[in-house]
Amino acid sequence: MTPRRDDHVSPPPKPLAADPVRGLRETLATLRTAPNACRSLQDVCDALSGLLGCQLVVLNLVSADGMRIVATSGPGAGHPRLGRLSQVDDWHRMLEASLRTGELRLCRDPRPFLAENPPDDDESQGLPPVADQHWGPLSVLIAPMWSFEGDLVGALTLEGAAGQLLPDELMLTVLEMFTAQVGAVICQQRLAELAAADHQALTLSEERYRLAFDNAPIGIAEFTTGPQGLLVGRINRAAARLFGVDALEARDRRVDEVFGVAEGEPLGRLMGSMLGEGHRSLRVELPFLRSDGSQFWGLMKAAMLPTAAGRGGIVCQVLDITESRTDAMALAERAQHDPLTGLANRFVVLNRLDDVVHRAGEEGTTGALLFCDLDNFKIVNDEQGHLAGDQVLAELAHRIGSVVRADDTASRFGGDEFVIVAYPASLTAATRLGDRVAEALAEPMVLNESVLQVTVSIGIAVITGAVEPAEVLRRADAAMYEVRSRQLRPTFVVDTA
Repeated sequence: MTPRRDDHVSPPPKPLAADPVRGLRETLATLRTAPNACRSLQDVCDALSGLLGCQLVVLNLVSADGMRIVATSGPGAGHPRLGRLSQVDDWHRMLEASLRTGELRLCRDPRPFLAENPPDDDESQGLPPVADQHWGPLSVLIAPMWSFEGDLVGALTLEGAAGQLLPDELMLTVLEMFTAQVGAVICQQRLAELAAADHQALTLSEERYRLAFDNAPIGIAEFTTGPQGLLVGRINRAAARLFGVDALEARDRRVDEVFGVAEGEPLGRLMGSMLGEGHRSLRVELPFLRSDGSQFWGLMKAAMLPTAAGRGGIVCQVLDITESRTDAMALAERAQHDPLTGLANRFVVLNRLDDVVHRAGEEGTTGALLFCDLDNFKIVNDEQGHLAGDQVLAELAHRIGSVVRADDTASRFGGDEFVIVAYPASLTAATRLGDRVAEALAEPMVLNESVLQVTVSIGIAVITGAVEPAEVLRRADAAMYEVRSRQLRPTFVVDTA
């Protein structure tokens, strides 16, 4: 910024006239509704230049990257200034250091604040003295514009010819008043732009949500509370297909009319308790009913949904897990059962034995463990082959399963060994069970056009709770070998120790 050079002192400013004031007022009115803000801001500069008779009027506005010149007017506006950027903090420092006149500021030398190469102290002190009421060679009159929150949004700067009188008090008041109005209009326009941008972003967000909601591959539903309880707000296409309903017809119906549950607590009550207890989310697997009466297993995940007027709402996702649940149940079944015979496997029966021993000790009752080993089964495999042997084992397992009680656990313990845990069972009940097993296995069977008869050795150990599970198993195994060691072999031997 260089000093303005004038060959003569300009005449005093003209008195304030009504026409220029009216013109400035009309410009401000246009600014409030103008579609082209840049053109209207230029009109403001032109109107103020004509009103105050200044050499140069510059309008600076705060932007994202600093204070930028957006409009200039006056005889001194010929050199390129538009778009020039300065730092907002520098403007604050200049306003603090300037002479205050109402809301306006008079700065005798803005170079230390805004010049790219600020002068040193000797250059600043070398300026010619200026009377208080006159423009100096570098004087700038600043009209800052503030937001409703007190933030700087822009500033009008005015420069006059050196030696000319500064605007009088009336003109300064008019300048202050119109600057405040310009600042208010700019703030309102920026708020309107932000509101329009927010509205556009909200509209776009809602449209994206609607598209994601409607076209999601899994079922999605929104529930709202109403006078009749929990109602369906809307459901997407996947949910409509899953439950066999029309998406539009489902709206405003009671939740249980659309999302029927085959057994257990109705979904409306379940979700209502979620709202009442203030839970933020819920995850549950339920057997759902379709509109045609068929069933499927669904995994429902629900979360609280804020709604207008304080009404509670829930958003849910429903995933058909029938196939995965069936697979999981089949996997669990295979993990607990012998694949050849279908009986419980070794792991299951040992867990059952642990539980029975514990219960017998607590309840003061007794049970029994039967250890069954087929006699000479190796001959069947050797003569008939292992496939035939597997058929015999499967048949014998079926016979064992048919004679045990519903509460008893029969298992294939390994190879041609079977273990049965009976609880509760007295000694008499245990021996009767041994007889039934032996009789069932001894029934002849036809294998490869030949008749086969299988016998079994059974050891029985009484379960009292006083003996550890491993010891019960050892005693039953020992009793089974006791059967085989006797010359006149009994059907079973009972260990009652």
